Amino acid sequence: MKTFILILLLPVFTFQSSFAQNVCVDGQCLSASLNDTSFQFREYWPINASLSRQQGSMNGKKPNRTIISMVLNGTSYTQSNGKQFCEGIQLEIAYEEGKLATEPTYTVYLQYQSGLYTVNTEEGTLKVTSFVIEPDKRSFRLSAELDCSMRSWCYPVDNKEALQLKATFSNMLITVPEWLVAKI
Repeated sequence: MKTFILILLLPVFTFQSSFAQNVCVDGQCLSASLNDTSFQFREYWPINASLSRQQGSMNGKKPNRTIISMVLNGTSYTQSNGKQFCEGIQLEIAYEEGKLATEPTYTVYLQYQSGLYTVNTEEGTLKVTSFVIEPDKRSFRLSAELDCSMRSWCYPVDNKEALQLKATFSNMLITVPEWLVAKI
C-alpha cells in the first residue's frame, strides 16, 4: 500500500517543482510578472534566444530585417477542450549590424491563461541596459528591462482586460548563426 501512495505522489511533486518564478541558468537571469503576479517559467530549457533574419514581404513594402528572437517558456497544461496549451513570452527586438539602440523597436507576444496577447507599443518601453559582443562573435550578451501593456488578440470583442507585463533579462546569451557572424 505504501508503494502505491508513493507512485501517485511522485508525479505531482515532479510537476509542481518543474516551474520557477525567477530563473538563473549559467549566469543568465530572468524574471517576469503580469499585473504584479510572477510569471512561472519552466526550469528546464526556459530560454531560447538567437539572432535571425526575418524575411520581408514579396511586394517590398516590408524589408528584410535582422532580429533578436527570445522565447521564454512557461507552464503547459491541458485545456478544457482537451488541447495542450503552453504559456510563454516571445520577444523580437530589431537589430542593426554590430549595435543595438538603448530603446530599440520591439514586438512582444504572450500566451497566458489560454489566451493570446500582443503588445501595445505606445504603452510600453524596452530599455537595453547592456550589450556586449563575445570575442568569438558567435554570440553576445544582452541585458534589458521591459514594461509594456498587453492586449488580447480579440480585444475588445472578448472583454479581456489589458495585462501589464514587466520583465528583466540579465546577461542573456544570444547565439549568432554562422552565416551572420561575418556581419557582426
